[in-house]
Amino acid sequence: MTNKMHVMAFLTVLVSAALAPAQTFNVLYNFTGGVDGSAPVAGVIQDQAGNLYGTTMEGASGACPYGGCGVVYKFDTAGTETVLHAFVDSDGAWPVAPVVRDGKGNLYGTTEVGGSAGYGTVFKIETTGREKVLYNFTGGLDGCEPEQGLVRDKTGNLYGTTYSCSPSGDGTIFKVDSAGKFTLLHSFTGSGSDGANPPP
Repeated sequence: MTNKMHVMAFLTVLVSAALAPAQTFNVLYNFTGGVDGSAPVAGVIQDQAGNLYGTTMEGASGACPYGGCGVVYKFDTAGTETVLHAFVDSDGAWPVAPVVRDGKGNLYGTTEVGGSAGYGTVFKIETTGREKVLYNFTGGLDGCEPEQGLVRDKTGNLYGTTYSCSPSGDGTIFKVDSAGKFTLLHSFTGSGSDGANPPP
């Protein structure tokens, strides 16, 4: 009886697999490494209309090695790319994490380096395409190299981590409000149980 049940279950799986629609793989876009960006190391997010938003670590222009400082882009449902912002180092460089989106369509993210002090930024891309640097990391107590993406709460506060700097050089957890006010929530010590250097 048990063997018959196993055979029936196996046949059910085979029939279900045969009836399932075939999966196809489509390339939506090939980055050229020019003004459209290159090295899209982060994932993408999707809006209700099906548009995709993401970042490339390199490409475009700016005073960065390896061919540019990176971009924030949008793909529509037809696969057409629009560069929403191209970083130039002074406003951030090398965005290696996904962006987050608010209810109005504004995008928020981090750059690993660049900004006024060279240690990374928290940025906002408005629906008009205008970029605003909300916070410039200094490489001191606030940390540096924010390689992770951000988490946004209902009131618009942004939370994230830095990979390095801080008193022990082991990174931080921070909060940046909608006005750009920075709050240090925790400095990793690199010893004990709190960990160190939150990776991307």
